[in-house]
Amino acid sequence: AAVLLLAGVAAWYIPSALLSGGLAAYRDASSEQSDYLMTYFSIFGRGFEAIRVNLDELSRFLLYGLSSALLLIPITLAVATTSSGRRLFRDRRLFFLAVWLTPSLFFYIFIHIGDFGYVFSFLPALLLLLSWGLKGAAQLFTARPGHQRSVNRAVWGAAVPLILINMLLFLSLSPPQSANRLAARDDILRSKIEAIKEDFDPRKTLVVSVFDFQQANYYLPDYHHWNFDPAVNKKPSVAIPDDVDRIVIFEEYLSPADGQLETTLPIDLDQELIYLERQDAGFVRVDWDERKVYLENG
Repeated sequence: AAVLLLAGVAAWYIPSALLSGGLAAYRDASSEQSDYLMTYFSIFGRGFEAIRVNLDELSRFLLYGLSSALLLIPITLAVATTSSGRRLFRDRRLFFLAVWLTPSLFFYIFIHIGDFGYVFSFLPALLLLLSWGLKGAAQLFTARPGHQRSVNRAVWGAAVPLILINMLLFLSLSPPQSANRLAARDDILRSKIEAIKEDFDPRKTLVVSVFDFQQANYYLPDYHHWNFDPAVNKKPSVAIPDDVDRIVIFEEYLSPADGQLETTLPIDLDQELIYLERQDAGFVRVDWDERKVYLENG
């Protein structure tokens, strides 16, 4: 098991490091990010306020992650108080699920949980636990408790509606991780890229990005690019290349500072691509706390 663990870690760590400038550069970047998280998000940097914020985020992410399975939480808690439920605590499979759940929960509560996808590190284990609660309830309340077929029918009778509700929520409504929102994200990104390719000369355009820098660099390889890590520098600046006359704000979290002469280009879903004319500016500066972009003279 230890050998498999090390092989699994090496399978992602080594390629990630090699593609990031080498082991030393990758280690340094990881240390910078770790220091940033510990300072601004963890209990060690923000005290008990960090626990409140992290719990709020974790609860919100689990609300979307569990979706209709939230209905199984009170059922599982009720079953756990019964005599058959108490026997679970002597089951080694519970220890397996605890080992799976505990490290992630401790990290997300006391250190940081950054996005919806983080809950997938322990969501399968939580769903397994809730499914045990559903089966336990079926065994307790089915008309023929000792009959496995009756138990199975009761389990499927509850599980199928929950699955259908989950599909309905994903396909028809618009929570953050719904099909509509995911498709909209792709449509906006595609229309940004198409608009830049159609309306901007690669030799004369600087594309500014933060979290979307990988997409910007991959799909617009011929353009000038500037991206930065706000964990390292919250007020970065860069010299504008001599041949550049337009600065495109590719990042959705950024907007031009007050007084900057901005131009917008309509794209899909009533969104706009914002860009700035260089005029006499020599530098681009970003204030990440304000989420603003400034053009400044040399």
